[in-house]
Amino acid sequence: MPEQNEATILKLFRSLLIACIIEQSAIAANPDVLLYSTTKNPPEWTHHVPAPDQQYFYFVGSNSDAKSITQGRRTAVEDAAAQIVDFIGIKVSARLISRKTDVSNELVDDLRRYGTANIQGTFLREIYHEEWRPYGKRESHFRVWVLATYPRVEIEQ
Repeated sequence: MPEQNEATILKLFRSLLIACIIEQSAIAANPDVLLYSTTKNPPEWTHHVPAPDQQYFYFVGSNSDAKSITQGRRTAVEDAAAQIVDFIGIKVSARLISRKTDVSNELVDDLRRYGTANIQGTFLREIYHEEWRPYGKRESHFRVWVLATYPRVEIEQ
């Protein structure tokens, strides 16, 4: 009898170990499950920022771990806006340095102007989002991308 109990316990332990290994393999193979996306395939611009055209410069903002679509969109828009301000600042400072102005306040004022008022020319062209759920979990998270444009004419003024 004791040998039968040991064999039964050993079989049970082995089955439990195999079940744990299979579950861990499933989690490792499927860390997140896509629940929803706004289009069947992600737009190309989510992987490669479009090249500027005759009218606009393009910027892609993103958030890869938002708790809601609203939070993800807000953070993605803030990311795109920060990229635009950085881009404008580089363009403005390069233009002012090339004119060899020696008044540093002019540069600071120009950057402030571009960082606030002129960013209003920005237009959100597209928004793409996905809802993901980690395997075996109840809470989902959102990945959000926004494609923003900034008028070329604003830079060339």
